Amino acid sequence: MSDRLLVSINEARQLAGVSRRTIYYWMDQNYVQWVFTAGSQRRIVAATLFRPGNVTPGTVPIGSAHGSPNSEAADPSA
Repeated sequence: MSDRLLVSINEARQLAGVSRRTIYYWMDQNYVQWVFTAGSQRRIVAATLFRPGNVTPGTVPIGSAHGSPNSEAADPSA
């Protein structure tokens, strides 16, 4: 038996804060690991939801200059 935590697509989208469509996109692009259960349902390996490559177009990664609340303070010429 595996010690990986498996979550449903709905649980995965809630954990990652993205839409179901994004979860399916990540699955199609192999950005996340997933398996079929015995009942033919898809389950996502929870730990793979938070890899650095999982950033959707149009979003700002945490810690980037544009997403930082102190981005103006970092510019000494302002």
